[in-house]
Amino acid sequence: MSYVKNRISRLLFERGWIDGELAGRTGISRERINRIKNRRARPTVGEALLISGALHVSVTDIFFLPEDMLA
Repeated sequence: MSYVKNRISRLLFERGWIDGELAGRTGISRERINRIKNRRARPTVGEALLISGALHVSVTDIFFLPEDMLA
C-alpha cells in the first residue's frame, strides 16, 4: 500500500510493549496501530506525532522511505 516503512515493531519490542500499550499511550485504537505497524494504513501527521511522542523518538526514527526511493 505504501512506500513509507516504519520501525514500530522494533521499537515496541525494545520497550517490551504490545500494540495495546502504544494505543493506550497515544489514544489511537489498537486496531489502527496494528494497521499502521503492518503498513496496511498510512498514519496521519497527527498519528505519527502521537506515536513518536509516546515512543520518545523523532518521527523520522520511526517512519522512513526505503533507500531505493531516495535515489
